[in-house]
Amino acid sequence: MSNLDEWLTESGQALGLDTPAIPADLRNQLLDLTRDVAHGVARIAGPLTCYQLGLAVGRGAAPSAALATITDLAKARLTETAEESEAAAPEQAVPGGDTNVAAAREAAERGAADGEKELR
Repeated sequence: MSNLDEWLTESGQALGLDTPAIPADLRNQLLDLTRDVAHGVARIAGPLTCYQLGLAVGRGAAPSAALATITDLAKARLTETAEESEAAAPEQAVPGGDTNVAAAREAAERGAADGEKELR
């Protein structure tokens, strides 16, 4: 048993939960949700959102439905944030800035593409 599994079992038992361990698929979904919220909203929003999800489930919400609702919301926010970033910072030369950034990015992309070809 891993340290994580031991902890989840121990903490679940301490909280008096009937099923103290979190199934691996649910654990992965929660970790993905935490990542998406942390990147799309704010880092500290990840664990707090999982807490809210737990409250909703504790009040009778179906775990899969609650998780899907918040996951969809987080992914929409992540997409929205990415689009806003792209719109706010178009690739333009900045006076006094590094003019080699675009060239370096293109070279890196070509190198990555060449590396993929070699793997095939």
